[in-house]
Amino acid sequence: MLERTVGFVVLVPGDVRLLVGAHHRPVALHQGLHVPAVHAAIDTLLEVRVTEAEAHAEPLGFVEQGLGGIVGHRPLVPVVGLADVVDEPAREERSERQLGVHHQLGSHAMSFTQHGDEPVNHLGAGVVLLHGPHLGGGNGEVARHRQEVNHSGVRDGQYRRRPACGCAKLQAMGAFRTEWDTEANPRYDVWTTTNGGEVIPGILTPFIATYYSDMEHRSLTTLMGAYPSGRRIKHFKPPVGNFFGITAGRLTLNVGYSVAAMSCLDPDIAAAMAGQFMAGSSDALRLLVTAPADEVAAARAIAHEQREAAEAESRAIQEMLYEERLGTQAADDRVLPLKKAWKRFHDLRPLSIDTFNRHLVVSTAAGEKQVVLAGVIAAGGGDPNTIVGLCSGLGEVESSKPALALYKLAAVARTHASVRKVVEAGDATAVLQALSAPPDKGWQAFADEFDEFIFRYGFRVQGEADPSVPDWGDDPTFVVSQVKSMMALKASESPAAQVKKAAATRVALERSVRKSLAPSMREAFDGALAEAQRFTAMRELTKAVWVLSTRRLRPPLLATADGLVAAGLLKTADDMLYCTYSEVDAMVKGKGAAPAAATLAQRRKRRTQAADYVLPDSWVGDPKPTRRKKVADNAGAAGTELTGLGVSAGSATGPARIILNTEAAFARDIEPGDVLVAPFTDTPWTPLFVPAGAVVVETGGMLSHAATVAREFGIPCVVLVHDATRIIHEGDIVAVDGAAGTVTIVRRA
Repeated sequence: MLERTVGFVVLVPGDVRLLVGAHHRPVALHQGLHVPAVHAAIDTLLEVRVTEAEAHAEPLGFVEQGLGGIVGHRPLVPVVGLADVVDEPAREERSERQLGVHHQLGSHAMSFTQHGDEPVNHLGAGVVLLHGPHLGGGNGEVARHRQEVNHSGVRDGQYRRRPACGCAKLQAMGAFRTEWDTEANPRYDVWTTTNGGEVIPGILTPFIATYYSDMEHRSLTTLMGAYPSGRRIKHFKPPVGNFFGITAGRLTLNVGYSVAAMSCLDPDIAAAMAGQFMAGSSDALRLLVTAPADEVAAARAIAHEQREAAEAESRAIQEMLYEERLGTQAADDRVLPLKKAWKRFHDLRPLSIDTFNRHLVVSTAAGEKQVVLAGVIAAGGGDPNTIVGLCSGLGEVESSKPALALYKLAAVARTHASVRKVVEAGDATAVLQALSAPPDKGWQAFADEFDEFIFRYGFRVQGEADPSVPDWGDDPTFVVSQVKSMMALKASESPAAQVKKAAATRVALERSVRKSLAPSMREAFDGALAEAQRFTAMRELTKAVWVLSTRRLRPPLLATADGLVAAGLLKTADDMLYCTYSEVDAMVKGKGAAPAAATLAQRRKRRTQAADYVLPDSWVGDPKPTRRKKVADNAGAAGTELTGLGVSAGSATGPARIILNTEAAFARDIEPGDVLVAPFTDTPWTPLFVPAGAVVVETGGMLSHAATVAREFGIPCVVLVHDATRIIHEGDIVAVDGAAGTVTIVRRA
């Protein structure tokens, strides 16, 4: 009888398919392949008590498809860490990674097994089993290395701290920067472009960029300050970025800080993460924060309490915020005088920070629970790659609710001929005019349902975490366009039908996986599955509540801008967005003048210029943005095959609809069977998925918004298809294979 503790470390390299074999040995589909730098690293160390598991395990062999047909170029196990809390990876461009001195973040040979006493820090990419001391006990290398790290997280004698490099100095060195970029973090300096575009896409304005710099400092000091071990992390005040950074005007995320934060809850995971991100360099140990065992244990206990309370707390806040939307608070905030408006803006911020922190806690828990599920499946002899399918198709989660409500709204429009005629004509102005003064009973019924939709989901919009952006309640044109698209759907194509079909697929997968497991592991599987699904669905809820609380900042923000204009401090309300957060604060308090008109004009110009530059996927220290490459006119001739990451199985062929933002959706209706091609997506894009036959996105990852929603609706989807919106033309006939991760241009328009 076998009885031992097994720890799984899941390392995620780029462009390599890995599986866990029957005897828990890593299996690679491309042995000996040199891979690009690691995109992400360790999720968690899973300790599973295995009894007789190996006796029932059968070899998995070389498997090309998991999740009922989904094929990816990376393991499907998610990555835990602060870099995953908003949405899963979204990269603007695939480009050469920039390397810092003495840091090997570039290509390196894979190592599929751990050799002897080789420390975790030097592991190659793969799925690796660790036994005994390597879990941090005994004489393990991880524990020994941690003892050499002082409480500041800097290993004595190993790290020479670089001075922070200011934006002006970097520009003088030839690197593109904006005036509102954050300064280099002198302690945690491993950065990535993943996820940032799904929080706030594109180039941020100076006000929003500097507001988020201030917000993230307050948020993280509050969150990590709740953990005894977390108080050891060094937090820098703006303009230095901690977890959030602004680089070439874009929101970027600090992997180094994520490692430090993880070390406060699980030092072993953090040590392995650091070693993997830094490709085995001993310099990686400087990222770790060490703390006594009792502090770490206390931090874990607090995190457990936070997770268990999160759903009830989130629903209570959601109910409170909806109650507020029934009243006149937003309208009252919109007309406040200058100083009261600015005070109100700050009075609302604590709840936004609180809900954001709760989302961080739940998102990390969701990732950990999924890894526990993967470990149980592997220990029972099953395929751990099935976890994404097992955690999809969960029914009416928050991200699918707007689409379900839109279809209901479309059903009302179809019922009344007078409404149907105007909506189908595609004149948004005529629709909105009729809604403001319903001409008959049909329009009144439609207006009532429309008002209910705006009440529930009007806070949504592309880039919804930016309170300066108008939402659906401010401009419902996008909603009208989606009602028109939904009206063309058959009942079998409705969001509800798609959600039901996806749920049935998940249930069938649950039965199949459970049957494949050793009998002794099935009870553990049931428990792990329930927990993984619970926190995965909860993650959708906590994000929605965070966004809802953040949108409350918009009315007093607009009132502040109007007040600055009325006071003669700014020429237009839009000028406020080109002031920094501290400049606005000084103007309101009478402690500073407005930036000169020439300064505001230069910032506008710089923001426009930033769109011509792209960042590397990841880097250490200071990045080197490069100019965006021009796509040749003859690129993408008929027969051209574009490759990406297949994240939702299935195949479809249809005309391409290039949608660069949700505002453009009204001009380009997506008809049933069309292929949606977009630079990125976030929650407000969800209704566009419903009629689409397939989805192609330039950015994203296995757990990105596009991937998650496509699986919920059972739509083929390929992400990470770089330059897709520039190579594919409007109306091109394209074939999408969501399993192989390919997009083929069949015929030019």
